[in-house]
Amino acid sequence: MPLETFDCELKHGIKLTVETPSKATLRDVAQFLAQAMAHFKEHRDVRKTGAYSDGPYSGPIVKRRRQVASCTLSHPGDENGTYLTAASWADAVVKAYVNADTLQQMMGALPVYEKAAQEGGWLSDVLAMLNMPNGELHALARMIRRDSQA
Repeated sequence: MPLETFDCELKHGIKLTVETPSKATLRDVAQFLAQAMAHFKEHRDVRKTGAYSDGPYSGPIVKRRRQVASCTLSHPGDENGTYLTAASWADAVVKAYVNADTLQQMMGALPVYEKAAQEGGWLSDVLAMLNMPNGELHALARMIRRDSQA
């Protein structure tokens, strides 16, 4: 049986992959992004890393001391030596985290957002996705895609 995955493209062509997304919540992914954000900010601000060549950044999603899923951030250019700067990684991950955090806040105040979404547009798309399987992740991907186009 093939491994269940969910992919989302972030800014600068960075890819977020969630393995076994049916076991991962938006909160889990947001926590992973927060850890990744700290990692890439350290490379950018403390270590003064130029081109980030350490490969993909991965982390487990653990529930009750058991790994149930995992998240990975990768860049296809790494395979042929076309590395992004640590600043580019940090930029993409910060934007993804902000979107995840915003979506969590929206979910905490759904009636307000549902009223605003009656006019249609991207917000109604995002809220409709919340009822799908892995809907939180699909909604996050939609918000990230919208943010990348702005």
